Amino acid sequence: MNMDFDIPDISENAGKAAGGGKHRKPRRAGKIRLGDSLRSISREYTATRERMDEDKHIEFYSLSEGQEHFPFYGMEVSIIGVCIRNKKTAAIYMELPLNKREDLIKKLSASEGEGEETQAMTIFSDTVISIFVTIGASWLRKDTRMTPDKILAAVVEGSKSAISVGVCCVIIGVIIGTVTLTSLGLNMGYLILSVVNGGSIYLAGFLVMIMSAILGMGVPGVAAYVIVQAVAVPVLIKAGAMPLIAHLFCLIYACLSNITPPVAMSAYVASGIADSDQTKTGLWAVRLGLIGFIIPFFFLDNPVLLIGVSKTATLFDTGWAVFTAMVGTFALVAGLEGWILRRCTLVERIILIASSPFLLLPGVLTDAAGAAGIAAVCIYQWMRRNKEKKEIEAA
Repeated sequence: MNMDFDIPDISENAGKAAGGGKHRKPRRAGKIRLGDSLRSISREYTATRERMDEDKHIEFYSLSEGQEHFPFYGMEVSIIGVCIRNKKTAAIYMELPLNKREDLIKKLSASEGEGEETQAMTIFSDTVISIFVTIGASWLRKDTRMTPDKILAAVVEGSKSAISVGVCCVIIGVIIGTVTLTSLGLNMGYLILSVVNGGSIYLAGFLVMIMSAILGMGVPGVAAYVIVQAVAVPVLIKAGAMPLIAHLFCLIYACLSNITPPVAMSAYVASGIADSDQTKTGLWAVRLGLIGFIIPFFFLDNPVLLIGVSKTATLFDTGWAVFTAMVGTFALVAGLEGWILRRCTLVERIILIASSPFLLLPGVLTDAAGAAGIAAVCIYQWMRRNKEKKEIEAA
């Protein structure tokens, strides 16, 4: 390859390309792809650093002794160098005949237009099609047909709901930005390491739960898990948890972050659909999903609740643990909602809520204590209901 060329000014282009190049096309030229490390490029070419901008952390490397020519948008080109920023390929520089330059610019411009604009148009067209399909489907039944008045009312109601959800998203963006820019999540991970230091597994679990809720704010469950597990899983394993249980613990709380205020994205979207108060909807979501916040602590130090995880537990042990956990979950929900056979009194609700942890904890004595509490409430309610029924029949 002919290396007799002027090093191009990379300062302007590097900032655009190194920003991630999410919608820039093309992303590959020959065997090199945007985002490749210098080590990866060195497997195909001999890279020589020619220029460096220390202020912008930009380096330009000329390339030789590799694939000299390859087809690119229907024309023969050769790579002359790459721009490296933050150890990643930010731009690829190619050499081509001067008379082909305008043709290449036109093709690249056309390709660039297929990025965000095409994606936005696709989303817009899908939305419009969905609206018309919904209106058409409403005419299948007489009582659901959408007349022009109903369509206008739906448009107004949808606009109002979008405004409320949009305001919540703006506030959430501020919170997420604060956590990200201040490195609060990572600092919390190091704080957990220093506080626990191989101590109580339940203390480690409690701190990981809080960290998961913070790091998972406004992030999908899987992405939140990937963020959390890098710091939290080693802490739980060091505290005594099995690796699989540690990962499952982090995954559950990362997913529950979507219903955990102040950034309960799922709850806020639901409140916009239901036209309800965002704060109350978020608190109700936590209340309904409360059992999800509790159960991970019971299998954290005792894997018998997880089928196939404990090597010492038999199939009967696991089945019985799962059954008693289901009964304990029923007791907790009944206590929170205040109803089994009839409306519960305050004392009955306290007994049900207090009995549920005993059933969630594996063990004969704990199961007996929890079952006794639930049985006492059920028998008392059954007797009261029969007594009231007889009094009504006698009257």
